[in-house]
Amino acid sequence: MLRPLPLVMLLLLAFTFTTQAQETRLDIEAGPNFSTFSSSGENDFESGMKAGTHIGVSLGYGLSEKLELYAGIGLSENNFQRTYKAGNFESGNSFPSSFDLSYGFKMLEVPLGVRYLVSGDLVDLGLSAGFRPVFTSGYEGERFSDQPEIQQLFDLSDEIRKAGLFVEPAIQLSFDLDEQTQVFTGFRYGFDMVGLYEKQNETRRLHRFDIRAGLSIILF
Repeated sequence: MLRPLPLVMLLLLAFTFTTQAQETRLDIEAGPNFSTFSSSGENDFESGMKAGTHIGVSLGYGLSEKLELYAGIGLSENNFQRTYKAGNFESGNSFPSSFDLSYGFKMLEVPLGVRYLVSGDLVDLGLSAGFRPVFTSGYEGERFSDQPEIQQLFDLSDEIRKAGLFVEPAIQLSFDLDEQTQVFTGFRYGFDMVGLYEKQNETRRLHRFDIRAGLSIILF
C-alpha cells in the first residue's frame, strides 16, 4: 500500500504532466527522396542512387514544451539503379562488360516517433527519431533482354519484399506564419532494418534520403 506522501507526489506528477501537454498539430509534407541499396555480401552487387518522391501527413501531440510524439501515413515512389557485369559465355555471344538498369517500387508508410523541439525567436529546431513500417507494391524495372536465359544469367529476377521496417533520424527547421501555422523544411535518413531487396544468403538494405517541406497547423 502506498504511503500518503508518495501517493500525493505521484498524483502531482501526473497532474503536472497532463497540464504541461501542449498543442496537437497536423503536418503535411512532400518532397524528393534519393534511394540506393547496400549489400552485406562480398560480390559484384553495385547499386546507384536515383530520385523519387514522397508525400505524407502526420499528427503530433505535445507532451511538454520540448517533447512531442507523432504518428502518420505516407506514400512514396522509390527508384534505384543496378550495375550488372557481364562477359563472354559458352553461346559465343558477347555482352557489354557492364551496364546500368533502373528499378522502382512504391511504398505505403506508417511513421511513428518522438521529436525534441528547440524554440527560437525566428526559427524552431526539431530533432526526431522514429520507426517507419512500410508496405511495398508495384516493383518494376528495365530489362537488358527479353530472353529468359539471359535474365537468369544476369540475376534480374530478384524481388522487393512486401513489408519492411525503417529506423530514421531527422532534423527540421520551422518558421512561423502566424500563431497557428508554420512552414517547415528538413532532412530525413531512413535505414532499412529488414533488407527489402530479397537475396539468398545476403542482406541488401535500402538507404533513403528525404528532403522535406510542408505546412504545420495547430489544431487545438
